[in-house]
Amino acid sequence: GSGGDGAPGGRRGAVLIRMGDGPGGAWFLGLPTPDGGLMPVRLGGGGGGALHLGDYLDGDMSYERLVALEDVKVPTPPEALDALRVTRWGSGGGGAGGDYTDGSCTICLAEYEAGEPVMHLPCRHTFHEACARTWLGKHSKLCPTCRHAVVP
Repeated sequence: GSGGDGAPGGRRGAVLIRMGDGPGGAWFLGLPTPDGGLMPVRLGGGGGGALHLGDYLDGDMSYERLVALEDVKVPTPPEALDALRVTRWGSGGGGAGGDYTDGSCTICLAEYEAGEPVMHLPCRHTFHEACARTWLGKHSKLCPTCRHAVVP
């Protein structure tokens, strides 16, 4: 089912909330909690008894910490990964057939080299096969470039 905010399964993402009118009002970021509620994080300065974003992150704005704030990971099933088209870069498969690529993998940011295996997603984005298998198999069933679902 769908929750009142349109998120699948009733899950909510972060929401921006204005509390109070006039100059005394404050902006809060409501972060989803595991129990389905929202934890208020005050944006900007001032007291008010709410958490500040820096307090929530304990000053650690690392990539790993920010990724932990994302939705629950839903990896791609192995059989779906195995069904994706893999070719060798530069052998008529790399960038051919109208795939969207600029000659580098947007997961690892390295340039493709002739003969490297590349994986083509249904959205027509291309990645190193190893990078795509790691991303899709461990992190998400969504394309890391356009967020299109690899499997329904």
